[in-house]
Amino acid sequence: MANATFVVLEGINHAQALSRSGLILPQLLQFLGRVEATLPTSR
Repeated sequence: MANATFVVLEGINHAQALSRSGLILPQLLQFLGRVEATLPTSR
């Protein structure tokens, strides 16, 4: 998958990660910022 991002959350499984948004949210926002920067602007 082009431009994919892989994030490792040491010590927790997938189900535990769902309830720990503070761990993934910074990485998610960074990823979305990179995606948004590649989108054409609309006027």
